[in-house]
Amino acid sequence: GVFALTAPYTLTYPMLGWYPQAVDETIQALLPTLRAQADVVVLLSHLGLPTDEKIGAKYPIDVVIGAHTHHLLPHGKIVNGTLLAAAGRYGNHVGDITLTLRNHQIVSQQAQVTPTYEMAEADDDYSAVHGWLQTGQSLLKQRIVTHLPRDISADEQSYDALRALKAYFNVPIAMVSTGMFVDELPAGELSDYELLESMPHAINPMVMTLSGDEISQLVTTISDQQAELATLPVKGSGFRGKVFGYMRFSGLDRDRHGQIWLDGHKLDPARQYQIATLDHYKWVPFFPVIQQAPVTIAQDLLLRELMGQYYQTKYAHI
Repeated sequence: GVFALTAPYTLTYPMLGWYPQAVDETIQALLPTLRAQADVVVLLSHLGLPTDEKIGAKYPIDVVIGAHTHHLLPHGKIVNGTLLAAAGRYGNHVGDITLTLRNHQIVSQQAQVTPTYEMAEADDDYSAVHGWLQTGQSLLKQRIVTHLPRDISADEQSYDALRALKAYFNVPIAMVSTGMFVDELPAGELSDYELLESMPHAINPMVMTLSGDEISQLVTTISDQQAELATLPVKGSGFRGKVFGYMRFSGLDRDRHGQIWLDGHKLDPARQYQIATLDHYKWVPFFPVIQQAPVTIAQDLLLRELMGQYYQTKYAHI
């Protein structure tokens, strides 16, 4: 009997019309039925290793094949009779699980992984894989967004993103980090391929609501970390770039006394303000103020799609 669970993202899934259920409640509802009908119960888990370990310790599940935290268990791990198996990430390993049963009962269980670099390639593997890549690139290059009159550097794209975010959410403030933009956009036809190359992330636009006091805290927090964040490699949370980079704002000014101004007026510490930004900053551990803030995420729009729309409008008459 096989069932599967993924991480219940209670913030984002309801925005898509999905209503996640708690892991324990779901297991308790499904497991008795499976256990009554099957000799072996296997959970395909996209919950992460710490949760897998808790499940193994708590429930009579025979095998948990894990993912999400990209963990590698070279010989599996037994937790209270449950075999946890995981083969890392990026296809770097292939996993193999062997169960031996007698009279409908498991008498032995093993898991092991093999590095893919130790495995023989078929003669046509290289050409097949690169053929798929070339086909994908060709299809994306055929989808023309607009015509650029000049090169647009990665740095300039961050300023364009600030304008695009403010316009999309119709708010006076925006913030974005320079590391979101990896390559320049060359002059000439701008296609979905160039947008993907510069913005390869699974990251969505987001608008958050902060008080004036919270904005001051956020600006201070960013300033305190900026030297480190500028060159900090980041992985996960939708990010597929190289480093975090510098955080840039549009709409806010900070004077030499540390006071923050918006449109010529000091921020009111008690007033609520909306800031257009990206959901990536909600998930990374650098900004506690953002993690606690109420947000609305544009789940149906990626950063590169927003930028494609922005450039299409900006250069429509060229």
